[in-house]
Amino acid sequence: MLQTLFVSNCIEKCIDDIKIASLYFDKVIIKNRTLYAVKPENEGAVLKVGDIGIVTKIMSTVSERFLGHISTLIDEGIVDVVDECDERKEPIWKNIDEVVYKILSEKMDILFELKDKKGDATGNKTALIKLSDEVKDVHSEFLNPIEVGSEIHLNFVLKYYSSLLSSLFKNVSTGLNCITASEALNRFIMFYCSNEKIKKMQRELAKKYSVAPQLAFEAIKISVPNITAFPFDEVLEIRGKSKDELLRFRNEMEAIQFDFQNNFDIDYISAHSEDFVKYKIKPAVDDLAKKINTLNLRLPLNILEKIKEPASYTPLVGTLFNAIPAHIAILLSFGIISISTAYDYVLSKKEIKDNGLFYLIKLNNFFDR
Repeated sequence: MLQTLFVSNCIEKCIDDIKIASLYFDKVIIKNRTLYAVKPENEGAVLKVGDIGIVTKIMSTVSERFLGHISTLIDEGIVDVVDECDERKEPIWKNIDEVVYKILSEKMDILFELKDKKGDATGNKTALIKLSDEVKDVHSEFLNPIEVGSEIHLNFVLKYYSSLLSSLFKNVSTGLNCITASEALNRFIMFYCSNEKIKKMQRELAKKYSVAPQLAFEAIKISVPNITAFPFDEVLEIRGKSKDELLRFRNEMEAIQFDFQNNFDIDYISAHSEDFVKYKIKPAVDDLAKKINTLNLRLPLNILEKIKEPASYTPLVGTLFNAIPAHIAILLSFGIISISTAYDYVLSKKEIKDNGLFYLIKLNNFFDR
């Protein structure tokens, strides 16, 4: 069974991410944690580590709306939501949290950028805060929308992403497959993967597992841009009909990963997986799609329209050409195409379907409706 830990934003706007993960993995594990929205004890103060704060809200990192949407995947056993609170009582988490907080402190601009506006006539200054769309979505889901007059809980945002990042580092360090669809987390990883200690750790991890799952996730994501319009039951339907193709795709991803590792560390591959897919994998998929179109154009399929009841001919030739599709067998029985043409067609079709990347084409055809 191929499984992964999904360390990402579990909010309503990220439902598509879990759909995509379910098209590759047999089991997707989500670890849920308790978070606290805290404001400074003194009104107007900036909350720092060690200060006394007032808890304004208690919540889980997996939102209730998100849980409601993925109930089908949970019932089918594809997604498993587990609690991480007790696990975080282990001493190792304290060290991880300290390292993660240091990372966040060094690259705070990934989450929000603070600037001071020049003071007005009275000398008062207004802080300018630049937030990414992802951060705004997280804040809106768990607390309140960010608009004029609303409260912004920057400490909650920091704690939320600190929790995700520490979970990602902790579980990757044990050799678990982990994926994230969070742009913020990916940027943190890209920033930190240049650290020599992390590089050494990742080289050791590369010996424990063969595939950077982020590559597969990004490859499927770019192949199914319209997945939002499809409910979970239809996603599971195409998964069920594509078991053989999925297995070949997994094998193909292992081969691609092996080739990439000749030139790049596994941490670099994961952090730049979107670019690898865009410039390496997608062109290969496009070439395969062209081969399919060219193959189909070789045969005069329009002749089938002249046959009123092609099904009536199928039993006649089916016993002779079990490996040949019905429409090809009909053309062959009428002498419209030769045996060599039919044989070449079947071999070419088999070669295409045996290609591991054919799974991405099949997904694209299904969801491009």
